Amino acid sequence: MPTFLKHLLAVLRKALPRPLVEFLCARRLDRMARRLLRMRARIDAMSGHLGSGALEGPLLRLAADADGNLRRMLAGLREEVGVMRRDLALWHMRECGGRAGTRLAAALARLNGIALDTGAAALRLQQELDEHERTQREGAGWAG
Repeated sequence: MPTFLKHLLAVLRKALPRPLVEFLCARRLDRMARRLLRMRARIDAMSGHLGSGALEGPLLRLAADADGNLRRMLAGLREEVGVMRRDLALWHMRECGGRAGTRLAAALARLNGIALDTGAAALRLQQELDEHERTQREGAGWAG
């Protein structure tokens, strides 16, 4: 975004009443939380398929993770979630002085909790993939 537009937006943002700014920020945080919840649902679905032992659907595609792409993506997701949580904390201190209205505080707390849970789910799936690969290798070793 051009510097001129950034400056103009900063001036306009300061001209808005604080309750309106907090409301708009809370809505944006809620949208981000919904996106994280959708990611979490996908992670949980993959984990459920991997743990079910079924030999159909996503499990066959998970076996293609022998090159580790999915695990690298999950690690990247965990890193991004951590960066997002740190950025939110810094933003909250810088922009709000550590204070927030009820709606914004609730949105921050909800997003932080969802981000923490999503990162933990990604880590669990990474571990499950590692275990699945180890089991597959051991099974192939016994057959040979």
